[in-house]
Amino acid sequence: ARPGCAVRQRSLAAFRPDRRALRKVFAVGLPSAVENLAFNGGKLLAQTYIVSLGTDSIAANFIGMSISSFIQIPSSSLGIAATTLVGQAVGRGDEAGARRSIVAATGLSSLALLAGSLAGLPLERGLLGLYTRDPGVASITATLMRWLFAALPIFWSTSFIVPAGFRGAGDVRFPMLVSMASMWLLRVTLGYVLAIPLGLGVLGVWIGMFVDWVARSVLFCLRLRSGAWYRRAAA
Repeated sequence: ARPGCAVRQRSLAAFRPDRRALRKVFAVGLPSAVENLAFNGGKLLAQTYIVSLGTDSIAANFIGMSISSFIQIPSSSLGIAATTLVGQAVGRGDEAGARRSIVAATGLSSLALLAGSLAGLPLERGLLGLYTRDPGVASITATLMRWLFAALPIFWSTSFIVPAGFRGAGDVRFPMLVSMASMWLLRVTLGYVLAIPLGLGVLGVWIGMFVDWVARSVLFCLRLRSGAWYRRAAA
């Protein structure tokens, strides 16, 4: 509103909504919102049966997730970058560039996770010491960490970076459907079966999570190879 401002708004009439632009925004935003809602709802449900496993398992699960989230910080940033870079390439009509952006971000993410996992192995005792002195909690968490360090570099990036690239191309429904089905069938249902009826405890919940990553990786890599994600952007 200031007269000398480089970007000046003179009339409220210019704030009329652009329906075409809004449709494009909601076409991407709403499926992503539904996917995140279902994903976090599944994680919340998994927490409810972890509670029944006892305080050591609750603590070990929290510590493991905390360490995992820390290691994933660079990869999460690369997911945002993949969405942006793919969107720019699609805007240029550059399918090869869009594919290269997904592959590069996924590869860099895997390298970052590998470095974090390799660093975490010798530092395992020290990392656990930052959280707990309880030998029972430390023992359960150590087991979870070894599984995590093996699975993260192989399956996490293809599970989360590749679909982030798809979203940059406007391909949001396929990642949404895959994520919802995989979360509820594998992480929630299989995790429950492994943890409670089969007696694996909190490790069973984590194995369900790893199987979820594997299923996502397979389906998203097949989608990437098929090119259907880019044809969705061109439609």
